[in-house]
Amino acid sequence: MSFRTVVAILICSVSLAGSISAQDRNDLHPFPVSLIRLIANPKLLDGRRVRVAGYLDNNGPDQSFGIYVNESDGRNFIISNSIDLHADRSIYKQHKGQYVIFNGTFHAPPPRPLNRLLERIHRSRRRR
Repeated sequence: MSFRTVVAILICSVSLAGSISAQDRNDLHPFPVSLIRLIANPKLLDGRRVRVAGYLDNNGPDQSFGIYVNESDGRNFIISNSIDLHADRSIYKQHKGQYVIFNGTFHAPPPRPLNRLLERIHRSRRRR
């Protein structure tokens, strides 16, 4: 790995850590994060309020719902590219099959092959 690559990775890591520290001081405002970052680094934002955007669709045989990275993943049931969503049933009915933005508390999965979880949804809206 080149020196430039190492420096770039360090700069990104420090800026993300600074953003998360700022969230600790003001937990009322959710931290905007991509769904891909949550899936790749779930422990980094465990227990934090986050804002994520994605495609809302079924996420399991038990009629649970999840937020997918894109519509193709949702329609093809690629659950490794999603996080579970625990929210009021009316949100599912209102936004199923649409791109949406959610504010909620994120929970990383335990160290076994389970999906990530977003709960205590405070706000949802259709993405434009």
